[in-house]
Amino acid sequence: MAERLARRSGSRQPRHRRMLNVQQADAVTRTTQETEPTAVRIRAQRTVTYFFQTGAWPDSSSTETGLKIPYEVAFNGTVQRRVEGWPKRIVGRTRFSIRAPEGTEVSLYLNTDSLPGGRQFPVYSVTPQHNDIYVKVTERRGIQAARPVVTLDRSAVDKTTGAMTDYYSALLHGDTWASISRKYTEQEAADLIPADCDSGIRSAIMSVYRVLTQPTVIVNCATPQDRTITITFSDADNARSNIRNFDNLSDGLTRIHPIGLFALMDAARLAGVETLNITSCWRPLLGSIAHRAGIGLDVNRIGDATDSIRLNRGELIGSGPDLPWVSERERQLFRASRQSAEARRRWIAEMEANRPALFAAFRQQLQDSPHVQQLFDPWYIDSNTHDAAAPTPNDMAPGNANTHKDHLHITVNAPGIL
Repeated sequence: MAERLARRSGSRQPRHRRMLNVQQADAVTRTTQETEPTAVRIRAQRTVTYFFQTGAWPDSSSTETGLKIPYEVAFNGTVQRRVEGWPKRIVGRTRFSIRAPEGTEVSLYLNTDSLPGGRQFPVYSVTPQHNDIYVKVTERRGIQAARPVVTLDRSAVDKTTGAMTDYYSALLHGDTWASISRKYTEQEAADLIPADCDSGIRSAIMSVYRVLTQPTVIVNCATPQDRTITITFSDADNARSNIRNFDNLSDGLTRIHPIGLFALMDAARLAGVETLNITSCWRPLLGSIAHRAGIGLDVNRIGDATDSIRLNRGELIGSGPDLPWVSERERQLFRASRQSAEARRRWIAEMEANRPALFAAFRQQLQDSPHVQQLFDPWYIDSNTHDAAAPTPNDMAPGNANTHKDHLHITVNAPGIL
């Protein structure tokens, strides 16, 4: 950037030669009215724009293309205060622009690495000089390079801003998601779960963050003394397909927010559930931010000494197995449920009549937990368990309701993520 310093000489220069460009000077110091002004150089402001093309694969959902990612912005490694106009979250396929002095390294902390206690893995760093910068980050599946590389593609006048702009590209892939997703230590887990946690549950949770040797954990509850809960974790296909050398026990389960495990185990203890099958926890490239941030857990089966309940009601719309909790009468009432409020009431009554009591008790414990934010299951949908609105019966409509026709999803109440 060009700069001009006023020259000192014995004779005063014409006024027009002493004028300063305010874009090139921080301040002007005058010792007397006769003293020439001194220009102090500052750096011009440049615009750095990020565009995340999330869900860049066939048949991506609206949740994936419009993914909402927690973030912080850093200048030269220092996290900046939020500026008016910055979004609460980076939103997929939506421009996000930052103003920064030229010569400043701009980088992002994303996902749970953006939260206090993280901020270890800055990504998509660029340093504007003479031009503005536009960074397009494309989210792709498959095994990719370990660290995201930002590549300069071209320089041209931006059609929107009219400014000369350097265009960069980069990838967001499984290894990147792993890097920006916090792994919890045993001590962090101990600090995060409630102090009055059942001692048997506490011991089981600690074993997960010490890293299990098999995909099963047994909870020997202190209260009641004779209650044992066996939890089985299914393998993480999405993570294994997109992250190099991924091991679910050491790399997946340890990225679950410890409060999520506590909420599940404690609800099971209080409801009398003795077996739980968790099909999905942390995963990098599927669905909403909840699973990618370790605050989403999916359960597809629960049981006790007498019952094993498969959480699936796809039969209601002809796309699931024949199970006792969907009667032929309910299917008939469901087909007529949109005709009137009374027809809908009859359908819901029949649905409730066949809902397994064990699952109803388990879900109610989760509903009442301060550590749970959302519950989606084959019977009910509740996007905010803390508001006054009642859960909505799952009518299997395309989107979120249909997605949860065959499992229970729990979103942990973790500030700063959703």
